[in-house]
Amino acid sequence: MNGMELLTGPPTTCKVSSVLNRDRKQYGPQHLFDGLNDTCWNSDQGSSQQVWLSFNRTVMIKRIELMFQGGFVGEE
Repeated sequence: MNGMELLTGPPTTCKVSSVLNRDRKQYGPQHLFDGLNDTCWNSDQGSSQQVWLSFNRTVMIKRIELMFQGGFVGEE
């Protein structure tokens, strides 16, 4: 099982702190793992945006890669 399968396959669940304008279809957390460079999860404004992953089983995490949209990374 590759990393993307681990994140997209059941019973993994993903929750986020907010979604821009509550538009889950266009900016929801499903876009975190869709493998497309032209989509993304987009949070509402404010500090402390968060992503929670629940694997509902024991997993060994070896690496996490995050790609931020240019110009929108928080300074804190």
